Amino acid sequence: MDTAKLKNKNFKNVAAKLNTNIERMIMMDFMGWVALSYLQNKKTEEQRIAELSR
Repeated sequence: MDTAKLKNKNFKNVAAKLNTNIERMIMMDFMGWVALSYLQNKKTEEQRIAELSR
């Protein structure tokens, strides 16, 4: 009985840790995507300004 409870508790902890890791990975991925698209937009904006100033 006690060992079963302990195993269940450990399993819940592992599951919670795994869940936060997955959430963190998704957040990092999303942040990376946002940063990348921002940088690409900035680059094209600079090119547009350069073309206009010619």
